[in-house]
Amino acid sequence: SNLRQVIGDRDATLPFLQVTRQTVRFNTDSDHWLDVAALTALLDAGAAQGDEAGDVGDAPLEDLRQAVSLYRADFLDGLSLRDCPAFEEWSLLHRERFRLRAIDALRRLVTGHEGRGEYDRALSYARRWVELSPLDRGAEARLVVGPILAVEVQIRVARPVIVSRTVQDVD
Repeated sequence: SNLRQVIGDRDATLPFLQVTRQTVRFNTDSDHWLDVAALTALLDAGAAQGDEAGDVGDAPLEDLRQAVSLYRADFLDGLSLRDCPAFEEWSLLHRERFRLRAIDALRRLVTGHEGRGEYDRALSYARRWVELSPLDRGAEARLVVGPILAVEVQIRVARPVIVSRTVQDVD
């Protein structure tokens, strides 16, 4: 009863929850926006295009950006049901699945932005990747490689200007 009041279920045309003596189930026919559904749709759309090497187009990159912005914490983080191991197992499996998919999205964003020469953006996603997966060597490497690539590009751009000025000074 209190839960229905908090989520506004009493005022909904179709209730958000379907409740029996044994179960509480989300009513997918209700008028709702569900973050997990949006996250899944964006991850699916981002993963459906591009390849594993990181060749990701603009549309999938935008889907992946939106997905990782939705992923703020682990699935049902902190929610536990006492004496309900089936729920604990179910939530743990979903938590890990969403975490792995978010990490993959971050990896693809890093690779995609590096491929476009957008090293600052790549670095910000690499930092988030390390936060989610601190023992991942690939994520750590991207934190080191990204700034090196950015400097390398700056040197390549500046080299002709420096050479030109040096030649002018010699003349």
